[in-house]
Amino acid sequence: MKSSELAHLVEPIREMIDQYSVILNGFREETGAFIACTSVDALPVEIAASFNLYIGTPPVNTGARGACRSGVPESLIHGCYDAFLAPRNEGLEEPGTAAIPVIPFTFPGGFGEEAGVAIHAVMDDILQKTVGACIKDIDVGRLQAVAGEYDNVRRVMRGIAAKRGETPRILSNRDLLVLFEAAIIFPPSVILKHLSAVRDACNAYGEGHDTAMTPVMVYSGPITDGALLDDIEESGFLVVEDDHCNGRRQFDISVNPLSDYIYYEILDAYTYKPLCPSLRIKEERFELLYKLLRNYGVETVVFLEDLCCPFRKIEMEYLRVRLMRIGVDPVMASSGTVLDALERYKALL
Repeated sequence: MKSSELAHLVEPIREMIDQYSVILNGFREETGAFIACTSVDALPVEIAASFNLYIGTPPVNTGARGACRSGVPESLIHGCYDAFLAPRNEGLEEPGTAAIPVIPFTFPGGFGEEAGVAIHAVMDDILQKTVGACIKDIDVGRLQAVAGEYDNVRRVMRGIAAKRGETPRILSNRDLLVLFEAAIIFPPSVILKHLSAVRDACNAYGEGHDTAMTPVMVYSGPITDGALLDDIEESGFLVVEDDHCNGRRQFDISVNPLSDYIYYEILDAYTYKPLCPSLRIKEERFELLYKLLRNYGVETVVFLEDLCCPFRKIEMEYLRVRLMRIGVDPVMASSGTVLDALERYKALL
């Protein structure tokens, strides 16, 4: 098993995930919050939280990441969520019935002001259907405070991921995915101190980067067990970036919580997220995520085809061709063949 020197700090967080329904029910009782879940990282959670609506994504092993096509999985019905927010973009099926209300939403494409106005309308609709509020009644002071909490979580997670990239021995990918998952399951007030403790322990380590390892990005759907990523690293390829449903891409937004225009800054920031392929067209995702990979030292993308949803499979050939044109190597494989594929690729290098 790959070294994970801070595993003892991750284990309590893993136990929290195992008890997520109990913890979220306790949070609701303490705060009176309305707690909703969704299958994609797309909605501006800070705006929702300023109205005491907390939006999270349940653990990967509940099957929630596939719920955008098949409705709410039975495994979500634990009494800890008040509603399911279901993406309904082109090509998506209508959500099925469930024991909790299902609220469909369509997330806009494009960037900038026009897309921001569309997100504003989406959030207004969701707020009215969940907590009975209107977006025009937003409290900027409250939003600034909440945005600061979420910004802290994202900065901590980016810090952990960056330090782990420098010193891989401190955290296995299996443990790193636990941290990513906890950060989007729980509200900041529940999880921040636990994540900060891991970040502080990471920063206490010196650098230990193996310069012989080749940096790669991994492309797939939700990864339920980071052991596969650890196996990839054991073969000599360091996973420094990802484009999968439960990775570090979820923490790439940064805002200024003290800004008087925080609401508009949040809307604008969300229009530039790469998003899930079910929500954003392949051309936009390439421009936002892949175009500058070489500038960050990534010249190889590993595609795990069997772990991809239909939307990812549709865009893979487009990405493969575009990557080759900018000098980034695509390695196409399945979870069962990826190690052999990387050995062949290593021989070519």
